[in-house]
Amino acid sequence: MSDIFVSYARSTAAQARAVSDALRALGYSVWRDDELPTHRAYGDVIEEQLAQAKAVVVIWSAEAVRSEWVRSEADRARGERKLVQLSIDTARLPMPFDQIQCADLSGWSGDTNHPGWQKTLASIVHLAGAPTAPAKHAPPAAAEPERGNLPRRHGALIGREAELAQIGKLLESGDLVTITGTGGVGKTRIALEFAHKHADAYEDAAWLVELAPVTEPSEVPLVIGRALGIELPPGPNALDALMQRLRPRQTLIVLDNCEHVIDAVAAVAEAALDHAPRVKLLASSQEPLGLEGERVFRLRSLGEADAATLFVERARGADAAWSPKAGDDTAIATICQRLDGIPLALEMAAARAPALGCAAVLQRLDDRFRILTGGKRTALPRQRTLQATLDWSHGLLSAADAAVFRRLGVFTAGFTLEAASKVAAGDKLDEFAVIDAVASLVAKSLVLADTEGSQTRYRLLETTRMYALEQLAAANETQATQRSHAAYFASFVAPAAAHYRSPMSDEEFYDRYAPDTPNIEKALSWAFGRDGDSEIGIAMTGDSWAIWPALSTNGRYLPWSDIALERCGPQTPAQLVFTLKRSVATAWNYSGRPVAGAALAEELLPTLRARADSETNKFTLLDTLNALQTALNLQGLQEKARAYADEIYNLAATLPPSRGTIGAMLAHAGSRYLEQPEATLERLRQIEQQAREIKANGWATLVAENRVNSTPSDPDSAIAETREVLAGIRPKHMFVAGTTAALYWTLAYYLARRNAPGDLDEAWGFVRGVEKLLGQRINGRFTQAYVMLAVRDGRPADGARLLGCCSALAQRIGINFWASQRNEALSRELLREHL
Repeated sequence: MSDIFVSYARSTAAQARAVSDALRALGYSVWRDDELPTHRAYGDVIEEQLAQAKAVVVIWSAEAVRSEWVRSEADRARGERKLVQLSIDTARLPMPFDQIQCADLSGWSGDTNHPGWQKTLASIVHLAGAPTAPAKHAPPAAAEPERGNLPRRHGALIGREAELAQIGKLLESGDLVTITGTGGVGKTRIALEFAHKHADAYEDAAWLVELAPVTEPSEVPLVIGRALGIELPPGPNALDALMQRLRPRQTLIVLDNCEHVIDAVAAVAEAALDHAPRVKLLASSQEPLGLEGERVFRLRSLGEADAATLFVERARGADAAWSPKAGDDTAIATICQRLDGIPLALEMAAARAPALGCAAVLQRLDDRFRILTGGKRTALPRQRTLQATLDWSHGLLSAADAAVFRRLGVFTAGFTLEAASKVAAGDKLDEFAVIDAVASLVAKSLVLADTEGSQTRYRLLETTRMYALEQLAAANETQATQRSHAAYFASFVAPAAAHYRSPMSDEEFYDRYAPDTPNIEKALSWAFGRDGDSEIGIAMTGDSWAIWPALSTNGRYLPWSDIALERCGPQTPAQLVFTLKRSVATAWNYSGRPVAGAALAEELLPTLRARADSETNKFTLLDTLNALQTALNLQGLQEKARAYADEIYNLAATLPPSRGTIGAMLAHAGSRYLEQPEATLERLRQIEQQAREIKANGWATLVAENRVNSTPSDPDSAIAETREVLAGIRPKHMFVAGTTAALYWTLAYYLARRNAPGDLDEAWGFVRGVEKLLGQRINGRFTQAYVMLAVRDGRPADGARLLGCCSALAQRIGINFWASQRNEALSRELLREHL
């Protein structure tokens, strides 16, 4: 029996873990759902633990207030007078919980003297008794990047407990399990359910790779890498690079919808089996991958009882007032038999039952599924079964709904209502008619609404989306709709640079742009494709430059910038070319191309200066000057870079505070460091505070990282300060991957330098963390850390080789930064002492 039950939403798993750990440190027994056994039903375990707990701690958040599970558990605890409430953000508590005291733990990092923690602990002591162990001070946990990318659960999984247990046993005995079965049988659903239940058993969580949108087998490694947050080089080396990144990970990867690229998926899976020993693969496909060591689990259709239960539950979900009438049992049983117990088809049919009645649903199925009566059912292809079901559902749509439905198929990563209203409009359908149609399609279960984020997003199931695209082609609307999609996303990215500079918070910027980067890239792919419009692509590439570094995805922008420049010709409008070059120069200087970026920026400067007659144009000039000075500094051209410092500073002084002016102040301060180190460090503290005042937290962390890495310090102070900066990082902050990696390297160096018990193991852990974040360990900026680690490991000769490798790498890409020069000199001095 546990003293305390912790209830929380999935997005706050890290905070729930911190609260649980702190309570356990006090001597309480704590239960949360990471301890679910595989052999028992989820609901049974929850019911048992809720009943036995002396106190129920509910962690309220924006997601939790929308979660039926959390609200149900909170309501149960309230009724039994054992509810303890705490909040971690500004979400308004639902009634009646807003009438009960709630402790504010927003920003809590483990401080036992925090008022919110003291308030929480007092309630727990009242309900569960005093702790049995003395309180321990819990150190603040460093923020980590997102753990996994599994979509939120939508409804309970019915009738699959035994199958989940079988899949678990197969994965225990092997590293690759492929779930096979007919289309719509629920392969994806059961794979995701298994991943949700077992994600916390893996050090690096569980990840979903959606392969259905992939059209070229060669893209498979890149798509897998992108899903896992890994940037890979395009081309033949992508698979090798992916394996290098996966090798240190202990994770579960769900490869969904493999059948249309099965050979390419098999190649990746075989490589992972050979080179990534701690990675488990769970694939869904209509056929096995055909690899040695593969365990195949053939997922059958639902049995009669479970199929009927699913039908009734989904019908009630469509209309809470609906219940089966007399005689409906027979009709439902027949519907389930005719649809072969396939969950996807059952759910679509059930959604119509409240409006049409079960008998009418059965009659329509008889009309549409007559083809299923002849021949062997096992020989029928998936598309045929689902085509019939989708044909039937599509036949229920009005002309307006059908037109909107097929046009929505062009979205690859879901869409907002605004995007749908722009892309699907036309042909006597205005934007308001599109909005009405989307609402109708949601009600008919052809479009899913996801309300988890800051704004509602919509998506089609992948099979449904492919069907929509077929209908689009049949209506001869593919080209026009793709153009409309590209035109919308061209307008969508147009204000990105202004949003980057504006008071928009990092989180707001992330929520606006991150979900739609797949749509942006699809629009670019069409624009630069055979039937596309290069001018749209050039405009999008020029306007979107700020998105990619802000989201730590610089590598995805570089290929598009190369293509865009290649497509510029004599017929391309001069202003379009100029805007593209200016944007590319800025992006290149932050993306490992300092020499080319600096040359392009210097080419554009005279025109930019001549046009600096408005606030917008001044910001454009400032962005370019900032990037140019950064590129020159990276090349070791400090004197040349310093020549721009005063111009940058004076220009920034004429503009309102923004990320651009923060960057300018950082550049100006950096140019003075070698001459005035103490004054510069104090100036960096001021800039960091100014960045936080305008909600530019990513820039604030970047400034703090520069300050920490520029400050000579004793190991204890440096470690404490670096941990403090790390603790303030959040997954949606700008530049999160690069700044986190830099801070990891700083910790690795100072831990190795201090060399207290356990320090060296922790230092190597941070090195592995960098590899997971960036896919590389070799970085000339952190030569000193490599050498210190090698020396502490008793391998100074390896340190010397690493030093040579770092120097050669920096020389190859044109980087000769003063900090790198300093680190290399210190590293040589250290090596001379040990060689």
